[in-house]
Amino acid sequence: MTRPPKGKDKYLSYYGSLVGYATTLLKDNTYSEDIVQEAFIRFNARTDKEKLDNPESYLKVIVRNLSIDHIRRQRRSLERIDSSVDVEQVLENTSDQEQSMASRQELDIVLSALEDLPAVTRRIVEMHRWEGLKLKEIAEETNLSVTQAHYHLHKGVLHCMKALKKK
Repeated sequence: MTRPPKGKDKYLSYYGSLVGYATTLLKDNTYSEDIVQEAFIRFNARTDKEKLDNPESYLKVIVRNLSIDHIRRQRRSLERIDSSVDVEQVLENTSDQEQSMASRQELDIVLSALEDLPAVTRRIVEMHRWEGLKLKEIAEETNLSVTQAHYHLHKGVLHCMKALKKK
């Protein structure tokens, strides 16, 4: 059995292969180097390292575990970002104030146009456009036929489109 290198030589002799191993796991050389350094810190903190038959294998296990931990942290971080508000969309919407103002004006025109409609027609447009209900569901809720619900929806949307064109 060959004696493992000691001190700085040990670090240098294992460093390249461990970074390569971590890079295959992480697909990122920068994090791989950090992981390998952390592995050496943990390895050196171990008090019974003289009892190890193969320190390089043990270091690989540490690198593997640290890499898996890193991947899990990244996933959790991404899940939190995905589940939170879409920051890019918010920034995009707020960065262009002119577009935001125009959209608000268009919404005011549509809301005003909806107020001009008969109550049934207005309610059907709101149910379809804002609540996302299908015509069959609207028909059931309003006690109208699907054809009648479609007629009211069409009439209401046309009225709103005409109001927007007048703008």
